[in-house]
Amino acid sequence: MALSHMVPDGDGETAKRPPLNDDIRMRLEVRTYGGIREAVGDKTVEVDVSDGSTVSDVLDALGPPRQLSARDPDLIIMVNGRNVSHLNGAATVLETGDRVTLSDAPVRD
Repeated sequence: MALSHMVPDGDGETAKRPPLNDDIRMRLEVRTYGGIREAVGDKTVEVDVSDGSTVSDVLDALGPPRQLSARDPDLIIMVNGRNVSHLNGAATVLETGDRVTLSDAPVRD
């Protein structure tokens, strides 16, 4: 299950990142493109999630201003450069170091 901390990663904020707490096991990089970037507000963000979290959990952690849904036919979701439709879709389990890419337009990652 995802935990709710998202940290922008574009302005030298590295030192200001909060430490991972006990129920968070990994920090994932999420790259955004197209209208998703505009909605999220940054090209790259980091999301703190618990072990065993899925793509769907990461989408939930991103939350407002735009609630993203894996059911959105215009949303392209990739994990480590592979479209999740070729994996387990929104149920794809993520691991430390995975890179999630979100776009509403074709992406070359």
